[in-house]
Amino acid sequence: MKFKYYIVLILIWCIPFSTQADRVTRAYKSLVKDKPQKAKELLDKELKKNPENAGAKYVYSLYFLHPANEAAHLDSAYKYVLAAGENFADTKKSTLKQWNKLGINAEAVAGKKLQIDSLAFVQAAENNTVIAYQYFLDNYPTAAQYTMAVESRNELAFSQAQAAHTHQSYKQFLDTYPDARQSQEAKKLYDMLLFESQTKGGDIRAYEKFIAAYPKSPYRKRAEQIIFEMYTAPHTIKTYHDFVKKYPSSSFSDRAWLWIYFLYKRDNPLENFLKVYPDFYNPAYARKLIAAEKLTYFPVYDEEKYGFIDAKGNLQIPITYDSVASEYFCEGVKDDFILVYKDGKISAIDKTGKAILDYSYNHIEQLDEGLLMVEREGRQGLYHQAGFEILSPNYDLIDLLEDTFLQVTLAGKTGLATLNGRKLTPLEYDAISSPGERLLIFRRADKFALLTYDKLLNGKDTSLHFDYDKVEWIKKGYIKLITGGQQSIITTAQDTVIPLTTSTIHALPVGWATETAGTFQIYTPSGKLLSDSVFTEVKGNNSFYAVKHQDKWAILKKDGTWFGSHTFDWVNLLGNDWFIASQNGVIQVYSQPDKLIKLTDVEKYTFQMLPQSPGQFWLITENKKGKKGLYASKTEFTLSPRYDDIQVWEQDLFKTELKGKTGLINTQGKILIPAVYDGLNYQSGQIATLKNSRFGLVSLNHSVEIVPAYTALLKKYDPAGKLFIANKEGVYGLVTASNKPVTDFAFDEIRYWQNDVALVMQDDTWYLYHISEKRNTFKPMEEIEYVKQTEEEIVLKVYMDKKYGVLSNTKGLLIDCEYDDLRNVGTSDYPLYVGEKNVKEAGVFLVFYIDKDGKSIRRQIFDNDRYNSIACE
Repeated sequence: MKFKYYIVLILIWCIPFSTQADRVTRAYKSLVKDKPQKAKELLDKELKKNPENAGAKYVYSLYFLHPANEAAHLDSAYKYVLAAGENFADTKKSTLKQWNKLGINAEAVAGKKLQIDSLAFVQAAENNTVIAYQYFLDNYPTAAQYTMAVESRNELAFSQAQAAHTHQSYKQFLDTYPDARQSQEAKKLYDMLLFESQTKGGDIRAYEKFIAAYPKSPYRKRAEQIIFEMYTAPHTIKTYHDFVKKYPSSSFSDRAWLWIYFLYKRDNPLENFLKVYPDFYNPAYARKLIAAEKLTYFPVYDEEKYGFIDAKGNLQIPITYDSVASEYFCEGVKDDFILVYKDGKISAIDKTGKAILDYSYNHIEQLDEGLLMVEREGRQGLYHQAGFEILSPNYDLIDLLEDTFLQVTLAGKTGLATLNGRKLTPLEYDAISSPGERLLIFRRADKFALLTYDKLLNGKDTSLHFDYDKVEWIKKGYIKLITGGQQSIITTAQDTVIPLTTSTIHALPVGWATETAGTFQIYTPSGKLLSDSVFTEVKGNNSFYAVKHQDKWAILKKDGTWFGSHTFDWVNLLGNDWFIASQNGVIQVYSQPDKLIKLTDVEKYTFQMLPQSPGQFWLITENKKGKKGLYASKTEFTLSPRYDDIQVWEQDLFKTELKGKTGLINTQGKILIPAVYDGLNYQSGQIATLKNSRFGLVSLNHSVEIVPAYTALLKKYDPAGKLFIANKEGVYGLVTASNKPVTDFAFDEIRYWQNDVALVMQDDTWYLYHISEKRNTFKPMEEIEYVKQTEEEIVLKVYMDKKYGVLSNTKGLLIDCEYDDLRNVGTSDYPLYVGEKNVKEAGVFLVFYIDKDGKSIRRQIFDNDRYNSIACE
């Protein structure tokens, strides 16, 4: 054994040669003479007679270390040297003195123990196995090398666990060596691999089982996150609400609720939110946020800091920020989040003052409702407006794709994630697009692949096959694929309609046509051959196919049957459900059900439909002489060609022109307006007339009758239409519906203010003119600007005597004209006015905040430098 080499050195160093003739001495001498067996016999006799003889035990330990001893054993030597140490205290002093002459004393025993400890550790280190180190630790627990052996054993055991790299291997390590230095790392690896192992199925059920089995795992939240991202991938209110009902204790339940809030307010009034969702997780916060989002906010300044007030002057956001977005000083806060600055960094808060982001970004902007794009060091990330991260700022570009996906780009490659941040594809595609209809087109180099939204969101069969040279959205629900010179048609759900063919495929309104060497065949929408016939030309609408064969046309119905045995010289399809054809020189038009109406004396026609009359059409017909008539499909009313022109205005209203004069008739041919005018123009029940270059206005019910006497089209003045704005030779006045003047024609412009007071302009100055009293009722206004213009109220910003004020048609002068500048930073419904006065003598600007009723609610003073930093252009 290797340790015998070390024993020889020990013996040479430690054995003295002056001995006494007792058994211990003789045994010692026998060892020196390389007679271990003789020494053993002496020692056995001595220990039999005196079992507590410390000297005999010490020499016995030397016996087990002697190189000439075939029974040499390190553990036995260790056993006897320890026993010797225990018995020395009970040995007589005379004996100790005698033994000491031989070097047998307590110090020698202690030294021998240390030497054996070292020899045992060297032996373990040379083996360098967990078993060897554990053997040393078990048998030499008091050795100075114990800690070193523990560390070496643990390092080897951890390496073995790493080599296996399974959650079982790390679990075994942790159970066996709980106090190991590597236990923390082993625990992390165990938790990670256990999570991966237990959830390798990848579906929601696997993550649910993991949470149930390991509720205290550090990966519980990750499992909850994946369940949340997978369950809510469709990004609808319903999926988020279903999630909170199914997983009420999930750490992502609040996040789902916040998405519900922001999706709801896109299309619904927020005041109803808590009525619809009374189980919202934080109704107090929702009430506060709903109330805040209705308010108009404007920044205020105090002691080098900024905050925000509402339109009533209430301080809504404390004055604590170094700066705010500059546009707020000119426009107020238009969004439902606010950008603020501290120490040169930008952050965002909601309108309750709650922080959304920290101050670590260089740029923040809204990507979509509820989504804030952030930028840091040139990289983009995404946050929900409620303050939780969706994508870390690691991308060159983040954008929306069809309001369903986040398209992320890095180093020229792009991929997709859900709107709640779940990564759906790797970043390895050159382009991703969508033609709509829940289909995605991926491009890699010059090849294309397809994948439906549903497959991608559900994580099922998401493999991509880049088999196509071109992908073309051909019509709603269908895609044309081109590869290797062949074409095919599939649905947007990726079901094959027409397999790959060398023919060219054309889309028809209903079905398909394949073209081969100038001939066509027709297929149904599902790809079934509709007719065995081959045609030289094909046209289609929703009900019919017009097909040509041997210079004749026929009509094939969409069900594959023929429209009788008719053949035509030509066929034109009309709209979705009709056609017109010529047979032996006679023009005929289709009328339901399956009949043809002959149109006599017709050479040409113009097809016309009205949006307000679906399912009906009109033909403006024309004979050889250029005279025009009319055919109405719904009533089969026919007006023989006798007019120079006919226009369809409404279902029962037609403008006619004959010998340069225009009039109106209905489908019964009744004259509604005689053809005595040079022109007519229809205006929602009223008809503008033109005669001898003069304009008038009439209504079909004769409530308005204004003869053509004016040089411009007349316009309604008041909502009820009792007065009209008329123009004579470039100046305006007001007339009644019966053409009675109520003002002089003396104005450059007239606008509605009140029923009896008009807003008029003369010589570039605006006045309020009392119509019946024929006088101005307010000071001249050099400029006006509409703040609000509704049926309920008109509000103007006015400029008089080089100062600004605000004037209402229902409340009068709201704000006196005393400001050097004045602007509305709120909305038309909730205005907040900011008025400015320049006090040049003091070198300061006074800024006044004024509510919708004209009440000053706050005043601030700015020096020139501060004012210039926030001044609007």
